[in-house]
Amino acid sequence: MANGKLDRRTLAAKAAEQASARSEEAPRTAEEATLRRLWSEVLGLPEEAISVSRSFFHLGGHSLTATRLAALVRKTLEVELPLPEIFARPTVAEQAALL
Repeated sequence: MANGKLDRRTLAAKAAEQASARSEEAPRTAEEATLRRLWSEVLGLPEEAISVSRSFFHLGGHSLTATRLAALVRKTLEVELPLPEIFARPTVAEQAALL
């Protein structure tokens, strides 16, 4: 941006483009499909741009969006996805295995 700040939406969109350019890995389980939908909501990306093997942080996620994801998982699925686990297991597939 002209003001020297990072345009995080543009970065996330570019990350999504790169992810969709690679071979997509679609959800294999109901848990993966649900988590992908929640990631889409938190990251502001279309579900189709989110591969289950792609890192949350490579798609534009950061500590604040990870916190939002943890809260949304708790509210929607009524299970805990602890913040440290989001950082340690940053893919949909890895997180779904915890549910």
